[in-house]
Order: sequence, then structure tokens, then C-alpha cells
Amino acid sequence: MLKINRKIFFIVAGFAAVAIALAAGLFFPLVGGIRKIAQTTAEFRAAAAVDDLRVDNAADFARFAKEEKENFLALAAVFADTAMPLDLIGTLENAAATAGARIEFLPLPAAPAGAGSSLRLEAKISGSAPATLRLIEKIENSPYLIEIENVAIFSEMPAASENTEEAGLVQGRILLKIYAKTQKK
Repeated sequence: MLKINRKIFFIVAGFAAVAIALAAGLFFPLVGGIRKIAQTTAEFRAAAAVDDLRVDNAADFARFAKEEKENFLALAAVFADTAMPLDLIGTLENAAATAGARIEFLPLPAAPAGAGSSLRLEAKISGSAPATLRLIEKIENSPYLIEIENVAIFSEMPAASENTEEAGLVQGRILLKIYAKTQKK
């Protein structure tokens, strides 16, 4: 009877060991697979969230660009066109005429190698002292982005002149740096 009980015990123990080994062999890879699937799902969700954020940002930018289009165009208008600065020169000549002064542009010097996106312009200015100062103010307040680099103003007549009509006349030179549109290559 003891032998039969031992045989049954060994058979049950053997089946239990095989069942445990089989369960462990199936269970642990199954759990590992579930973990990989969960990790992959989390990565996909994170990537989808990033994509949603990018789409939202793109939509926000498109909406902003549409709302601010007029401001962008107005901003672009403050930069002169270096290839054809006729509008700029016309604006400066009109400013001189409304100020009651004269402006005469000198030949454009060659742009230095590191000039970037700017244009240098030198001009002779003349007129009465108040008119010349009004012209300089109009240049500063022009619709273009202009920096006055240098101004030299001097009187045409000596101060001791008896001709009071000509005594108030001044002339000078002005050096302007005009910021320009970047040329596409």
C-alpha cells in the first residue's frame, strides 16, 4: 500500500511539476508580452498627443497669420527695395518739398561686403534753417526704417552778412542707412 501511495504521490508530483513548469513557461512570456503591448500603447498615445499639439499649434499659427496679415504687410512696407529704391527716393523728395527744403542725392557708393540688408544713401540738403530741420524730422518719421548716420549742416552766408534774406539759408549733407528687404536668391 505504501508503494501505491508513493507511486500516486510521484505521479501527482510529476503532473504538478509539469503543470507548474507549463504554467510558468506560458505565464511569464504572456505577462512580458502584455507589458510590451502596454508600453507600445503608451508610446503611441504620447506620440498622438504630440501630434495633436503640433496640429493645434499649426492651426493657432494659421489663425494668427490670418488675423495679423495686414500687420505683416505693413511691417514689410517699412523696408525699402534695394533693387529699385524709387519709392523711397520719391518719399524723401516729397518730404523735402513739403518741408520747404531741397534734397539732392549723390551717387550711391558701392555697398561694403558686410552691408547685409541695408542701403546707404548720401544727399545734399539745403534751405532755410527751420525748413532743413523739418526735413530731417520728416526723414526720421518717414514710413521707411531709416537711420540717420551722419548730418553736417552749415550756413551758406557768413553771420555778418547784411542780406537777412539769405542769412538764414543753410546747406549740408546727410548720410542715411535704410534697412531693406532681404533679396531672395
